[in-house]
Amino acid sequence: MDWTDVVVPIISGVIGGGLINAGLNWWQARKRVKREGVQDYFSSFEKQIESADKRGDKPEVERLRKQYESEQEATRAQSNLELSAPREVGQDGPTLTTEELQNIKLLLAEARKAPAAILTAEGHFLRGNAHYVAGEHVEAISEYTQSILMNSGQAAVYLNRGAANRALGDNDRAIEDYNASIQLNPEYAVAYSNRAVAFTERGEHDRGIEDFNEAIRLNPDYAKAYSNRGNAYSAKGEHDGAIEDFDEAIRLNPDYAHAYSNRGNAYSAKEEHDSAILEYTEALGLNPDDAMAYYNRGNSYRRKGEHGRAIDDYTEAIRLNPNDSFAYNNRSVTYRRIGEYSQALEDSKKAIESDSENTEAYVSRGIAYTFLGKQGEAEADFARAVELGYDRVKIDREIEEIRRLNEKSE
Repeated sequence: MDWTDVVVPIISGVIGGGLINAGLNWWQARKRVKREGVQDYFSSFEKQIESADKRGDKPEVERLRKQYESEQEATRAQSNLELSAPREVGQDGPTLTTEELQNIKLLLAEARKAPAAILTAEGHFLRGNAHYVAGEHVEAISEYTQSILMNSGQAAVYLNRGAANRALGDNDRAIEDYNASIQLNPEYAVAYSNRAVAFTERGEHDRGIEDFNEAIRLNPDYAKAYSNRGNAYSAKGEHDGAIEDFDEAIRLNPDYAHAYSNRGNAYSAKEEHDSAILEYTEALGLNPDDAMAYYNRGNSYRRKGEHGRAIDDYTEAIRLNPNDSFAYNNRSVTYRRIGEYSQALEDSKKAIESDSENTEAYVSRGIAYTFLGKQGEAEADFARAVELGYDRVKIDREIEEIRRLNEKSE
């Protein structure tokens, strides 16, 4: 599924008068102010060292020099971090290589030691972006908040803090941030689109669709808004409307892998599995590392009864995402369908190891135990599944259906 945009604003134009002279754009002025702030800070530090030296206080001189060198190194790391951190993050941002991401993490570790006095609102913002791409969303929120405290007029900072809150599962706070972003910039299409995602994830699909409509009105070429509105329509069960939106997203961006995958989901929901498989295959041609597309294509193959192909796709999904409890469970179900109960048992165990709250995995393991003659273990798993909300009558029906199919194939 494709969802949130997180961006940094593109600043342009000339501001005249006061501190910022005509002819300097905002970004140039920002760098100049920061440079002067850093110079002032370390100039003051040098005076402290000089004063201690004049007093003959050698231990204090040594202490201050060590602190001076440490803070200078941390300041260099902060400056390099601001150059290395992506100007855009999230799904619309650049795909970072493992080396680039590791470099950002190393710079973050060192930049944390930089003196607070040298950090600007922009510096906190970019440090927040660095934390975001490193998957450190709590730290990202802290940096965005500090940036807002220093300059509360930045719509993009609220936007990114909203995205970080959403990444932590807090859609209520995310919506508050998107509201603030929209209040600062009522024509901010990305903020409407991101708020729509949060509404949709809260189950408020109609409110989400309203926001997607506004995002598209503001930016008629916004492919991601069309794709995400399609997801909202799908969540409402309006799959034909969803497919129309995915069609438009692909027309606007023919290389949009997520839109193909989402269109596959809509066809799958309509039980049109051949069409779904074609869409997932197209998505994988554009993004061969999309574990979810393999998983979903595996589901379509399984529902068509093509169990070998389903197992191959689940296996690839697991290779790409070794902690995917659902892929392990669905591969277990597929092994069960072909009578491979030992393999089914092993996969259901791995599904539970990855997610101890995966109700379906307990059912799968219990059924595997049943057909391996281990009824005690099976009943324990069925009891746990019922505790998690599964219907015991449904379990019994599944077992009877398997027995019926087994007798039919003999």
